[in-house]
Amino acid sequence: MELTVKQILKQSGITLQDVANSCGSTVPEVSRALNEAFIHRVRRTALDLIARRSQALQAASKSMDSTRAMDGSPQIQSAA
Repeated sequence: MELTVKQILKQSGITLQDVANSCGSTVPEVSRALNEAFIHRVRRTALDLIARRSQALQAASKSMDSTRAMDGSPQIQSAA
């Protein structure tokens, strides 16, 4: 599991106040910014998963299309 920035800061002994002081901000602003970065990562991951699923479905659909006759009905294999 990947550590969040807040967890890494805590392990390093750096507080949100330290970050806020260093960048001329407030603790709530720093916290919100870190949460928004996490939200962005979650959304990006979700969109990546959607894209992969869509590609897999398209590939499966193309594969199924090749086993159908021109009228859309399944092709019947003759027993030779």
